[in-house]
Parts: sequence; structure tokens; C-alpha cells
Amino acid sequence: MRSLSAFAVASLAALALAVGLPGTEATAATTPVASSVNATPASTATAPGTTASGTPATPVSTSTSSSAVTMSLAPGDNGIVKSNGALTATITVHNGTSQALEAGVATVYLDKATFSSRSQIESWFARPANDTTDALGSYLTSVEVPAIPAGTTASPISITLPPDTLGLTGSDWGAKAFGARYAVNDTPLTEQHSSVVYFPGVSFAPTKLAVAVPITVPASTTGLISSEALANYTSTDGVLTQELDAVRGREVALGIDPMILASIRILGNDAPPSAIVWLQRLESAPNETFALAYADADISALRQAGEVTLPGPIDFAAQIAAQQARDPQVYESNLAPATPGQTAAPTKTATKPTAPATKTATPAPTATTIPPTSSVPTTQSLLAFDYTLKGVAWPLDNTVGSDDLAAFAKSGDTTTILSSANVKVSGGDGANAATTIGSTKAIVSDADLSGLLRDSASANTEEEFSADMAELSAELATLAHERPSNAVTLFATLDRNWATTEPRLTEALTALSKLTWSKSIHLTDAAAASPAPGSLVSRTAADSRVDALMPLVKSDMALDQFATALATPTLVTAKFRLQTLALSSTAWAGNPSGLATEIGKAGSAVATTTTQVSVVQGSTINILGDRSSLPLYVQNDTASAATVYLRVVPSNYSLTVEKNNLPVTIQPKSQQRITVPVQSVANGKVTLTLSLSSRQGIAISTPSQVMINVQAGWETVITLVFGIAVVLLFGGGIYRSVRRRRGKTGGGDGDGEPTSVEADA
Repeated sequence: MRSLSAFAVASLAALALAVGLPGTEATAATTPVASSVNATPASTATAPGTTASGTPATPVSTSTSSSAVTMSLAPGDNGIVKSNGALTATITVHNGTSQALEAGVATVYLDKATFSSRSQIESWFARPANDTTDALGSYLTSVEVPAIPAGTTASPISITLPPDTLGLTGSDWGAKAFGARYAVNDTPLTEQHSSVVYFPGVSFAPTKLAVAVPITVPASTTGLISSEALANYTSTDGVLTQELDAVRGREVALGIDPMILASIRILGNDAPPSAIVWLQRLESAPNETFALAYADADISALRQAGEVTLPGPIDFAAQIAAQQARDPQVYESNLAPATPGQTAAPTKTATKPTAPATKTATPAPTATTIPPTSSVPTTQSLLAFDYTLKGVAWPLDNTVGSDDLAAFAKSGDTTTILSSANVKVSGGDGANAATTIGSTKAIVSDADLSGLLRDSASANTEEEFSADMAELSAELATLAHERPSNAVTLFATLDRNWATTEPRLTEALTALSKLTWSKSIHLTDAAAASPAPGSLVSRTAADSRVDALMPLVKSDMALDQFATALATPTLVTAKFRLQTLALSSTAWAGNPSGLATEIGKAGSAVATTTTQVSVVQGSTINILGDRSSLPLYVQNDTASAATVYLRVVPSNYSLTVEKNNLPVTIQPKSQQRITVPVQSVANGKVTLTLSLSSRQGIAISTPSQVMINVQAGWETVITLVFGIAVVLLFGGGIYRSVRRRRGKTGGGDGDGEPTSVEADA
């Protein structure tokens, strides 16, 4: 059952004293009157102040903490009392103390006055259980509660209150206070507040109520559900099977996580047969539908963590290619003429349910089940679904801030589902669920009704379920009683993880459909009702939740910026975007330590990726001339071609760069050489900072540095030496040639000794 904060309890209790509540007909001290009541197992009514044997009571031990003693009061038939009808109820007392309780007495009361407003009935239910001095109404009966050992719960006691005991004939129809008080040795220890609805068969306009439930899966890390997980989720007792079985064909709108659709379809012929059947059942369901954020991402927390618009899937090309690599026939059509036991995949119909459907067993998949795809899928086909409502954003309850609505709208979501605690609506309780907040359309989920529906669906015992449904029934009856000819249109929602925490949803929806004062309607009808102007009561997601997602958002943005240098950016961004959406899922909210670990791994992977286009580190470069060209290399380790602009900045004036921001295109998995023209100004050491940027001017990778040793004067010396060497070389050669020629002219060989002329003569 619902619990309110101490502040809320105190406030509502004060309101009850101010405006008055039903319950003034008799006080706690009302003398018991004879009544015809059947009770089991304690069928003998016992007057307050005596034990079962009739002996005087002894005071209860003061060491017994009354706050640890609790009781439940569960009216039968969801608390509905028809004209001349009896009322059954179950009383259960729990002893949470460390000391046994003696036999006690539970006294039951009924206030015949009808609750006239929601605030009045909510004040009644907000009364603290340990305030045992307030008025509960007219005395109906008392039943004995056996002694209860410490830390145990007494066996439930069933009572039947006949029409004469109730005395409701001639009373106004509607919700009435129904309560019980438990005492030991004439000392009240606790009380319980419930309600019944007296319905003698009058005419009125029932309260219209739309309900939405999410179809989601447990937390994941990759953004696509594995085949093994899908087989588990769509098995007979799997979470997806439970979800669909509980709501298919009922007057309930389904918020569907598109990740489920993509995960089944991308497996093609390799999808588990149970998953294919499940998808066919979803596609053919008559329920109204709308899309959740991919992976049911926590959209308000993401926005508050730094996202400007709501992120979505980018591309599934890599995953499709990987699937084909594993199985070349994965997307080949195996459609064949229908044979016994084989039917074509059904298509979604627009038929809306006229009455709740009975729960049926999930059909068992057969070997002839047709897969959901017959050709290579595309990103669009993986996500396609014939949604009834388009552009709906459903953030978690009470997490939407003043800047979030604009971000939702910028992302294409024209309607936002908001909890009533997140909105202040003109008209209060009498306003329809449809609301406008400035230029934004909203459907407001009634927090109280949603809480009661969730409590009923999550009840652990039949008694708890009956008590919760009785409260929900009474609240809806009070709304109808307030507006007998002009019914209000309201909206209720379930939690994200309802399939595992709220197993009684089918039972609750069935009970809800039987209430005469409530009419189930389509969500589209609730959205189309006359809207009331409202204003946002700005809230935020928990600080710890936003802080946890900030590193993920920063990594996503860093990867997007890095990808501006790539010819095919999706090769690096698409996979991580799916991971970002998966890790920002609402399903991770209950596992902060596990989430932190996964986000840390994702951040490390992004940090590595963003260094895959960089300048190759080299050794010190010597520059000996006035002008030179620096040879540099740029590395690209990605699977896409990259185009970057190289900027070189010297640390001092010994060197100037004559041409900067040089474009260079590097093919995948390769290096590209680039030369940078520079001019020496003075000798010395210079540190060059080398940075890369994309065409958009976004920095790529971390800047690197290279050391330059400038020795500009050596160029002149080397040139002079080289010139002298050339002169000497050529001069020596010429000299030898001249001497040889002269030698030949004089008759000598030019290399021997000169010959005497006289001797020749």
C-alpha cells in the first residue's frame, strides 16, 4: 500500500481537521452494539477491554512498540457494496516487535457519509496508523485476535458484515471510510484505514481513465539484445512474454522500446523462434502503441548530463555486415507456399479492443515459423513500426526540468508524458490529462491513481491486493461522485520494471474494467480531450544519476567531434551511440556501481579511438639551411579515410613556418607523408607543436611535439667548402690536360723526360 512522507501525513491530517472528514458519527469510544457478524477463525465478538475468557484485561507491556505492530484491512470484492449486499473483509495483524502479544481485539468501523472530494479521501488514507485516538466512524463489530508471537503474523481473520449491520440502505452512493483498530488489554496499538464504495445502482458519468505500460527489457551494454537473451526473454516465463501476455488486447497503450524490434529483426533467419512469434504477436496486437526512446534511455537525465538533443541510433550497417559474415544466408528469403502448420507473418491491424481480452497462453514456435525479414534490412526497416501515437517522449516520473521540454521538442517529440507532481494544471483535480505547457503538449499521468494501480499490481498477497484495489476503486468513485454529469479524463502509468515487480497487473486491469464508475479509454482519446493550461514544476533527475551519465555524454560528444575528420564517420560513431543509449537506459538506475564500471570501460575505448588519427612521433630533425621542408607523417588507424589539416607552431623565432594548415588525406590503416616548408632565422633549438583539425576546425587527437635543431650558418660554410672542392677538382683536371697536350706537341709523351734536339739530329 502507499506510504506518504511524514510531511505529507502531517499536512493532510491538518487538512482533515480543518475541513472535516467522514467519521463524526462515532468516536473510538463508541459502545459496541449487537450485530449479526460472521467471523473466522475468531467468530466470537469480544467487547473491548476483556480477554476471550471474559476476565479483566491486564495492561500491555510498555516495552512493546506500537509502531512495529501493524494491521491490514482488506475489503472483499474490491470494497464494492451493492444495494442490500453484505460486505466481507479480512483482518491481519503483524507483530513486528521482539515481544509476544497477548490475545487482542480488532474493532471494525464504517462511516456512512460519502467522501465529497479527492482531498478528503486522501486525508483519510494519510492518517498515521499509530494515531489511535481519531474517529473511525460507526461501530460495526469486534473480533478476537489470538496471541501473536514476536516477529510473526497472525492468521488472517475473515468477517462478513450483513446489510443490516452495515446500515447503508438509503445512503448516498460513493466511497465511505472503512477502518479497524487493534488493541491488547484495552490499549490501542494500531489502526488501519480502508474504504468501501456503496453502489445502489444510480446513474452518473464514469471517470474516464487511460493507462500506458512500457514494454522493456533488463539492462544491457551494447544496444542490441543477444540471441541468447532474446530466447530467454521470449520464453514461456520470460519478461517480454509476461509483459505482452498481461496487456495484449486490453485497453492499455504500449510504450515499446525500439531496441527490442531491431534486436529481433537484425538476426534474420537466425532469430530465436520464440522471439519471432513474440514479435508477430506484438505487431498484430490491437493495443495502441508509441515508441519509447531507443533502449528506453533516461532522456531527462541525458539532457541534464549535457546532451543538447535526445540521441538516437545512427546506423546498423556494421552490425548487419557482421551478421552476414557469420551467416551468408541470414537474410535470404525462405518464404514458401503455406503448408499445414505454417502461416504468413501477420500485419498490424488498426482494430481497437472493445473489451478486455482473456489471457491466453503464448503460442509455441514451430520449425515452420516465418522469420521477420526476407531481405537485407536497413536501419529504417529495423526500427519500423506502425505506432498509433507519434512523437511521444516518456521521461521518468518527476525528473523533467525547465530546459528539458525544449530539448524533447527539438528532437521531434511533440507530446511529453509527465507525472502530475511535475506539473501545475489550471483546474486542479477537475482538469483532464491533456495539458499545454506553453507551446508543448503534455499528457499528465495522475500520480495518485498511478501509485494505486502500481500498488495493486505489485501486491504480494490477496489481502494486500484487495486493500489496494479498494482504495483505487474508492478514489475513482469519488471522482465520479464529484462530477456526476461531466466526467474528467485521466491517465495512469506503470513503472518501467513492472513485469518483475508488479505481477498482478492482469488481475488489477480486470478489476479496474469491472468498476461501474470508471471507463477505460484509449490514450489517443485522453490526448485529444480538452486541454487545460499548465506550467512545469521544474524537477531534475537525481544528482547521482546525472553525475553518472556525464562521462558517457562527454565520450559520445568527443567521438562525434573526432568523426568529423572521417569520410565515413558512422564507422566509429554508430556502435558507440548504441552503447551510449544502452548504458543510459532507465534499467540501469538501480545498479549505479555496475553502471559506473561499464561507463568507465566505454570511456577508455573512446579515448583510444580518438587517438587513431595522429602525427607520427619522430626523432630530432636537424635543419642546416635557411630554407627547408620538414618531412612529417600522419597515421590513420581507423577503417575510414580521414582528411585533416596540419598546423605547425614553433616555440620561438629561430624558425618560421612558411605555409600552414596543410590538408592531408590518409587512407584507412595507413600513413601519409607531408612536407612543411620552413625558413631558418637563427641558430638554436626549436620545439614544434603539431596539431590536427578537421575541415570544421575541430581538434583531432592530442597535439604532439618534435624537436628541431637549427644550424643556419653551416649552410654557407658547407657551400664554400663544396665550391672550393669543385674548383680544385676541375682546376686540377684542366691543368693535367694542358700539360699532357703540351707534352704531345713537343714530341714527348708529356710524362717522360725531355729529349735532346742535338741528339736527334
